[in-house]
Amino acid sequence: MFRSSTGQAITVYPNPAIDVLNLNFETEDVQNILIKVLDLNGRAVKTIVSVSNTGTNTATIDIKDLASGQYFIQLYTNDALIFTDKVRKYN
Repeated sequence: MFRSSTGQAITVYPNPAIDVLNLNFETEDVQNILIKVLDLNGRAVKTIVSVSNTGTNTATIDIKDLASGQYFIQLYTNDALIFTDKVRKYN
């Protein structure tokens, strides 16, 4: 579990991953969210736009089409970056 820049508890699992990544996070109210998966050059290889619910949320990210390697996952709420973590993808 990690704490975001706003103090929210955030968990990314499994890490390393093969097919999917799960991102658990909490929000105090309904918010617009943006999740980005970036390669090591900073290019977005996956982007998910959604709306969170109040309380605990889980976003499932399909990564089976990505090449093996390291990626960054970023979580934005209401257009502000609140969390970044490095994840590893295996085939």
